[in-house]
Amino acid sequence: MDNLEESNKNLISLRTNLITIILVLTSGIMGLIYSDIILLHKAIPLIFGIYFDVLFISNVIQINRILNKNTGGK
Repeated sequence: MDNLEESNKNLISLRTNLITIILVLTSGIMGLIYSDIILLHKAIPLIFGIYFDVLFISNVIQINRILNKNTGGK
């Protein structure tokens, strides 16, 4: 039982950190979109930013599923 509780605490901490990263990354992407930089120069950072944003969002969704399974949720 202690192992499950520690695992849940670790997952909650990881989820909190990922949400913070998503907020910072999304605001950076929006900053790039509204900047006056030539489209060619901001294309590569935008592609990487959107990729990592989607990756981190999918990780948060996966962590939520694991936490729901561990706590007996749906």
